Amino acid sequence: MKLKNSINLLFFGPQGSGKGTQTELLAKKFGFLHVSSGNTLRSIAKTKTPLGRYLKHQLSNGSLTPIDKLMEVFEAYMKRTPKTKNILFDGYARQITETRIFLRKLKKFGRQIDLAVLIDISPIESVKRLGKRGVCDKCGKNIILGGKLKVGGKCPACSGKIIQRKDDTPAGIRKRLSLYRKRTLPVVNFFKSHGKIVRINGEQSVEAVHRDVVKVIKKRGLI
Repeated sequence: MKLKNSINLLFFGPQGSGKGTQTELLAKKFGFLHVSSGNTLRSIAKTKTPLGRYLKHQLSNGSLTPIDKLMEVFEAYMKRTPKTKNILFDGYARQITETRIFLRKLKKFGRQIDLAVLIDISPIESVKRLGKRGVCDKCGKNIILGGKLKVGGKCPACSGKIIQRKDDTPAGIRKRLSLYRKRTLPVVNFFKSHGKIVRINGEQSVEAVHRDVVKVIKKRGLI
């Protein structure tokens, strides 16, 4: 299967939905460029610049990065990205205001979203998954805790320290999910009105979710 030229897909979903895993699988299989807001912000947060220090503070507290800061980082990144690259955008549809600004900026680079993919799971499943999630304090990789992979242990990817986010408690997770549902519904309705959204059941196995995503992309004529 081959991709058409200049395909732009947007992935979003609640915390713990596995959208990061799915975008990585697609990027590897089809050669997409995976543009993750989280990875990009973490990369800037490591720099000794005013923006880097600001983002480091925001990320350490689990706070939502303000739209203007997120778009500043996004625009700088896109200026360095070849126009012919097929892209998977991950984490740029957290609320309707941000989504509209994101699409306007995307248009400046001669791009538009061809399909928005919502990887959806229930609040109960989110709490269950996030309670078992750790993160590397060095590379930012999410890690499923269990066995030798535990808080305080070493990241299997870079040997950094495995930590757990301060807000990955049941109460903190439920609060974030409530905010997510409230903010995301207008985003879902927006893409639905443009006929560009598909909802995928994220409570299946990783392989099953991947198959469903590929099937939808194929059905839309994007591969």
